[in-house]
Amino acid sequence: LPNGGRAECNIIFACPQSDNAPFNTAFSSWIKEPAVVFFEDTGQNAVFFSYIENLFYSNLKKETAAVKQTSKNSVPFNVALDIEVKRMCEKKTHVTYRQDWIYYSATGIRTEIIKERTFSKATGENLRWADVINPKKKLQFNKILIDALGPYFGVRDLENMKAKLTDGSTVTQQNFPLPAEGPCLEQGGLRVIYALGEICSSQTGQPSALIPYSAISSCMTSAAKKIIK
Repeated sequence: LPNGGRAECNIIFACPQSDNAPFNTAFSSWIKEPAVVFFEDTGQNAVFFSYIENLFYSNLKKETAAVKQTSKNSVPFNVALDIEVKRMCEKKTHVTYRQDWIYYSATGIRTEIIKERTFSKATGENLRWADVINPKKKLQFNKILIDALGPYFGVRDLENMKAKLTDGSTVTQQNFPLPAEGPCLEQGGLRVIYALGEICSSQTGQPSALIPYSAISSCMTSAAKKIIK
């Protein structure tokens, strides 16, 4: 870069090899979701890692322009994109993947996006909360979830957590929001992870918790119990 900084693109991935078109389309679309946050959306539906790498280098024009506008005496920053995609858990009918994107801009701003999803191998559809948690047991599950999220926010109860949530004054145990991404099945339990800005400010990061299956067994649907066997 003009100021002596470097540009780096590092991609580590364990991608599924499947002839199932619906699954491949769903997985590729999911990979694209963070890409459009960092780079301009070209409208292409299927996104692969070579394409993302090209987006990174195309975006360097903007980063170079930002560098030229800074003072010559400023500390040089590297422009870097680090992506890791890995398989977290695989069962007979479903598979869970996690993607972690970290981007460092020429102005020194760091942005991280973590996404995790459990896919149906047959259809590519992601698990819904109703597929895993019995609707009649939602209140019981919410109480367990709130306790599990407490350490992330540094609190011990919902009342103190409300101050850290967006519109926390309206949040109750009954209506506590669940991640729109859906539940994620991992080997050690149920992963709950919220998107940036979903329930709290982006500066707070992405609240996440891993809840052992033994803790929520009484809340789970019979179909979900079969999946995790």
